[in-house]
Amino acid sequence: MHGTNVHFYANIFQDAAKVIPISWQFREMIHGDSTLDNDEKHALRDYWLCYYIIEKLVHSYPYFKDYVSEKTDLDDTENFILNLSDVRSILSPLLLKELKKFESAFSEYLDEQILSDTGYVLNAKKLYKIIADDPIISTQVLSFNYTPKISNDILIYRNIHGSLKDKNIIFGIDASDNENGQGFDPYLVKFTKTSRILKLTNNSISNIKEDWNSQYVDQITIYGHSLGEADYSYFQSIFDSVNLYQSFTKLIFAYSIYDSDKSEEIETTYETAVEKLMTRYGQSFTNQSHGRNLLHKLLLEGRIQIQLIKPEIE
Repeated sequence: MHGTNVHFYANIFQDAAKVIPISWQFREMIHGDSTLDNDEKHALRDYWLCYYIIEKLVHSYPYFKDYVSEKTDLDDTENFILNLSDVRSILSPLLLKELKKFESAFSEYLDEQILSDTGYVLNAKKLYKIIADDPIISTQVLSFNYTPKISNDILIYRNIHGSLKDKNIIFGIDASDNENGQGFDPYLVKFTKTSRILKLTNNSISNIKEDWNSQYVDQITIYGHSLGEADYSYFQSIFDSVNLYQSFTKLIFAYSIYDSDKSEEIETTYETAVEKLMTRYGQSFTNQSHGRNLLHKLLLEGRIQIQLIKPEIE
C-alpha cells in the first residue's frame, strides 16, 4: 500500500476470499508482539480492510465486481491499483442503503415490542411522574427514544431522532466525530445525526409548532441515557442554550439499576460518564479556566446531582 493506493495482485476476488480466514494473523501482527512500526501497521490494517470490504461487496452487489474489474491494468493483468477514495465513494451510498434497511427493521421491532407489552404505557406514565417530580411545573421533553408522548402534562415533546408514528427513525454518529483539522469528511458527513435529521425537514420534525425553549429553564433532568459520545453535540447545545456556567439552571443526572447483581458497577459507570461529559463540555469553553472549574462550580452551587430512580414497574 502506498499513500491512498492499494496494490492488488493476481485475481483480486480469489485473494479477497483467501485473506478472510487468515485475518487472525493480521490482528496478531497489529496488536501482538510485532516489529512493524506504526505506519506499517496502519498500512497493513487498511490493506486487509480493503480486501474484506471488496469480498463482502462482491457477494452483495454484483455490479461492484464489474467496477473493480474495469480498474484492471490492461498492460499487466497480474497487478492493478484501486484507490481508497474509489472504494469509499462506492461504499458510502451502499452502507447508507444498508443503514436505512436496519432502521426500518428496528422500527418494526419496536412497534411489535410496544404492542406486546400491555403494561408499557402505564409504566411509562409512572416513570415520567417520578422524573418530572412536580407535574404543575411546565415540562419540555427532548426524547432520544422514538415513542410518542405519554402525558398531557408535557408542554413540549419532541422526538429528536424521528418517531415510530412517522416511521422516520434514524441512527447516526455524532457530528463532532467527523471533525478534523481539514474540515468534515465528505464520505462520513451523511452518516452524522445532524445530516440525517436534516433529511427529515419535509416531515414532522420540521412541522412541530412547539420548539424547545431554553429561556427560564430551572432544571434539566437527563434520564436513561448512557451519556456516550454519540450524542455529545446535543448535550453541548442544550448546556450552551441555558448558559450553564453563568445561569442558575440545575442539572440532574438520573439513572436506574437495571440489574441488581451489578448495582455497584452501574453506579460507578454512570458517575464516571457524568464526570467525563462535564469535563469534555468544559473543554469547549473559550475561557479554559472556567472550563476546568465548571464541575467544581456546579457542585459548590448545588446545581448538579446524580439521582437514583426506582421505577414502579408492574
